[in-house]
Amino acid sequence: MIFIIFSLFLPIYTASSMGMGLIPSKSEGVSITCVRYYSLSDLNGMMIKTDWPIRMVFTYLYAGGYREYTFYPEFELPIEDLSFKVSTHLLMDRWSDRFDLGFRVNLGIEYRFMSYTGGFTLRNAVAGIGGGEFYPEEEVYIKYYDRMFSTGFRLTLLQGGIDAGWGMQVDMNPLILRLGFRTSPFVPGFGFGIKAHGLIIDMGFESHPVLGITECITIRRNVWKSALNM
Repeated sequence: MIFIIFSLFLPIYTASSMGMGLIPSKSEGVSITCVRYYSLSDLNGMMIKTDWPIRMVFTYLYAGGYREYTFYPEFELPIEDLSFKVSTHLLMDRWSDRFDLGFRVNLGIEYRFMSYTGGFTLRNAVAGIGGGEFYPEEEVYIKYYDRMFSTGFRLTLLQGGIDAGWGMQVDMNPLILRLGFRTSPFVPGFGFGIKAHGLIIDMGFESHPVLGITECITIRRNVWKSALNM
C-alpha cells in the first residue's frame, strides 16, 4: 500500500519548505502544519513546533490503520556565527494492536556569514525501533536570505541515491511567493503565504509525476519574538 512510502518516520516539512524544494527552514514562535499526501483523505500528517522554553516538535502521521508519532526537543549551542545542533527523537508506531517504541538522534552544524547560511545535517546518527531499520542520511545546504528575496540549495545523500533541491522566495509584504523543485524523482513545488499582525499562513504544494499532488498548510505565530526567519 502507498503508506509504506512514509513509514519509519520520514520528516514532515513546513509549507514554506515544501514550496521551496524541501530547503531547511526555521521559524520562531509557534507553528502548526497539516499535510495531505497525494490528495488522499486517509494519508495525512501533522506537526506542531514551538521554540519556548526550548525548541520542541511533535509529529503525527495517519495512514489507514497505521500511525506514527514522534516527539523531540532540539538543542542548539551557538558560538558566535557557528551553531551546533542535536535532537533526540522519541518514536512510536502503531499498526492495529501492535505498538513499537524507538528513538533516533540527529546532529547538525550551521554557519552564518552576513546574509548567507550554510549547514550540514546527519539524520539517524543513532537510531533503533522494533521491527524497523534506519539508514543514515547526510545533507548539506546553503541559503541566502534578506527581507525581500531568499534562495537556497541542498544536497541529500540517501540510501542508494542522491536528492537535490532548490527553491526561492519573494517577500512582497504581506504576500510571499515561493517556487522550487527536488530531483529524486523530479518534483516541482510552489507556494505562497500571507502575513498579518505577527500571524503567517503558508500554503505549499508538490506535484509528483506518478502519485499526484501533496498539499500542506502551516500557520505560524510570533509569540515570543518579533522576527520570522526563513
